[in-house]
Amino acid sequence: MKVMLHQRGRRIDTDDLRKSFPEVDWVEVDGPEGAAADIADTDVLCLNTLAYNADLAKVVMGSAKKLKWIHFTTSGIDGAIHAGGFPAGVTVTNSAGLRAPNLTDHAFGMLLFMARNFRRLEEARREKYWARDDLWEKIIGLDGLTMTIFGMGAIGQVAARKAKAFNMKVLGISRTYKPDHMVDSVFPRERAKEAFAAADAVLIAVPSEPDTRGFVNAEVFNVMKKTAFLVNVSRGDIINEADLIAALKAGAIAGAGIDVMVKEPMPPENELWSLDNAFIAPHVGGAGTHSDEPMLRIFAENLRLFLDSQPLRNLVDWPTMMG
Repeated sequence: MKVMLHQRGRRIDTDDLRKSFPEVDWVEVDGPEGAAADIADTDVLCLNTLAYNADLAKVVMGSAKKLKWIHFTTSGIDGAIHAGGFPAGVTVTNSAGLRAPNLTDHAFGMLLFMARNFRRLEEARREKYWARDDLWEKIIGLDGLTMTIFGMGAIGQVAARKAKAFNMKVLGISRTYKPDHMVDSVFPRERAKEAFAAADAVLIAVPSEPDTRGFVNAEVFNVMKKTAFLVNVSRGDIINEADLIAALKAGAIAGAGIDVMVKEPMPPENELWSLDNAFIAPHVGGAGTHSDEPMLRIFAENLRLFLDSQPLRNLVDWPTMMG
């Protein structure tokens, strides 16, 4: 059994992994050229989705004759799909939920930045202006507000717990999740507009799939409150970007905190850069101090299942994402 670890520049300490699986032939590479030398007889490929670029996809699609399983140490794999996809029949798993704490911290940071009017507070600091009287009525507290979470996977569930800590009412949009102590009501996608209309804050936490791309568009913005905030830490293409820009310019919603874009890096000519009611972050929502151990543990647990011919966890139905 040959397992290829793509390290992508920063070497992760895999000594414990190697000790736990002495029967495995381990190969560590960095870049498409390194992968090309060993991919032909590789059974398992483990890597970050950012490493699966067009050049590596070409190597995998053309030369990975024995490949059975690809594991991503990240959650979203849409970038890998757009880069070239995977050989037919290959099993794909991810590390969904691993960075949910960081992503939800980031989401609430952006929400608080907008609701508490931190942009104007920072401007006042630079101006050395005591803006208390100007801003007192322009600062919003989260207590008692309603948050609608589009996507009740790992990120959505962590976000719901944190929203409850702020004493918010939580609505979910999900095909499978049921109301519980964290989520007051759950709406199917067919009734999503009802959940968007009721929201003071909307959090996008759904993966990029054919039926979610562009889901948040002008029709959604038209039913949202003018005082509502939108936060996206999922994927940029969930939102129709042109419609978002139009909504922000028209004041159809109060503001948007965006960590993910349709095109990354976001080009300088994108109007979002210049809108004062937009908070832009460069896809850093998952960042935060943490060890590599949880990431390697997820892979190790699945590798043991794989070696024992047992069903893997965190399976990704990637063919349905190809549309």
